[in-house]
Amino acid sequence: MAKHKIATWEEWQATRNELLAQEKELTRRGDQLAAERRNLPWVPIEKEYIFDTDNRPKTLPELFDGRSQLLVYHVMFGPAYTAGCPVCSSAADTFNGAVAHLNARDVTFSCISRAPLDKLQGYKRRMGWSFPWASSYGTDYNFDLEISRQEEATREMLAGGVLPVAVQLAQECGTGPGRVPVRGTGDERLRPRGRRRLPDLLDHRPRPGVHDGLLRLPRPRSGRPQRGRPTSAVGAPSRRVRQRIRAGPVTGKEAACGAPPTDGVAAVRAT
Repeated sequence: MAKHKIATWEEWQATRNELLAQEKELTRRGDQLAAERRNLPWVPIEKEYIFDTDNRPKTLPELFDGRSQLLVYHVMFGPAYTAGCPVCSSAADTFNGAVAHLNARDVTFSCISRAPLDKLQGYKRRMGWSFPWASSYGTDYNFDLEISRQEEATREMLAGGVLPVAVQLAQECGTGPGRVPVRGTGDERLRPRGRRRLPDLLDHRPRPGVHDGLLRLPRPRSGRPQRGRPTSAVGAPSRRVRQRIRAGPVTGKEAACGAPPTDGVAAVRAT
């Protein structure tokens, strides 16, 4: 444990006040950047993509499910993976309870991954999740929107060496270092990188007639709030998540693997 300076209460308070001023400035700057991000120009997605879902195949507009906004979390789970990314899985452990609140704010939530649907469903059952999860397997969606990179491009990027953390993540997912997640570049409005707070991405005003925008309905057992770090500050996955990831291979057909999707969220609106 690091050694800390021992001070009086007055000294601590003075130092804390100095730090608080910097924290408030960071908050104001973050709010300013969030406003600029929301004002980025929009890019139409004119190509039709078909996603496999629990109910039936759906196009991208159909994923909105009748709401004006769609929030997508791209879970790193490629076709050849035996498990999802541990960090993505740690974040996904907080999704169940948020879906009802997002729906109340005219937002539909869904995860999307490149693995076949039956493999995603098996992993979702093992982890105890109930949120929507669509498969883009067999489509160019991830590559067209630069959410994923082709395996050849990934290997070229990693020719100079692979970071130890990338090797560890690849092992946790049951794949090789040449297929580790790689962040792409491109239009941030469609594909914001990293984890953003919802106010940064969405118009999340409550629907008329819904008090405070919250649904006063009993939550399912799996939807209870999770203890631990919030989605916006997810770090290394917990021991519980890792144990569930390692519980066994996910059943489902194997397929040739391109580059897996990157983690992060994308917010789009219906037009």
